Amino acid sequence: MQLEFNLDSKSVLYHGTIDFYVEHIVNKGISIVNREIVDSDFGNGFYMTVDNFNQAKEWAEYTARHPRPIKQLLCEMNKSVDDFLEQRMRMKPIVIAFRINDILCFERLNKQIYTVDSLRWKEFVVENRSGGTIHLYDWVYGPVADGGIQSLYPSEIKAYNGYNQLSVHTKEAINCIEILEVIEC
Repeated sequence: MQLEFNLDSKSVLYHGTIDFYVEHIVNKGISIVNREIVDSDFGNGFYMTVDNFNQAKEWAEYTARHPRPIKQLLCEMNKSVDDFLEQRMRMKPIVIAFRINDILCFERLNKQIYTVDSLRWKEFVVENRSGGTIHLYDWVYGPVADGGIQSLYPSEIKAYNGYNQLSVHTKEAINCIEILEVIEC
C-alpha cells in the first residue's frame, strides 16, 4: 500500500473526539497525552488525519460509543473520572479541523514520514505499542496500522487501506497548528 503525502498550507488536519474534551482543546490547546495503556502506532501524541474527514468522523463516532476517560486530560480540566462517567452515555462525536499555520516551520521540525506498508514502519509501530524506546520526533506521518488489531509482531501488522495519521509529539509541532472549526457529527 502506498500513501500519498501532500502536506501544505491548504491541507486540513482532522481530529475525531467527543464533546467532553472539545472545550479543553479549543480553550487550552492541544495536549500530548501520555496514555496509561500503550496502544498507539506512533507513541504518545495528538493524532489527526490529513484531508480525510470521514476517517476522523468514524473515529469520533467510535469514541462516542466507547468513551474512555483520559486521566491526564481530566486532571488538566479539573474533572474527575466520576464527572466523565456521569456524562458517558450522552457524549457526542465531534471532529475538529486544523491547519498548519507555518508550513515551512513545520517541515523543518524533526519528523518521520512513512508512505508505504514497509518493515521499517511495522517495526516502528511495534516499538511504540510495546512501550519501547520513546522516539524524539516532533511529528510522524504514516498509515494507520491494523484497523485496531494490536499485534506486537511486525509480520502481522498491516496498513489499514486508505487511512493515514499525523501525530504531533512536541510543543514545537503544536505551535504550528491552529483550529479552523469544530464540527458536530
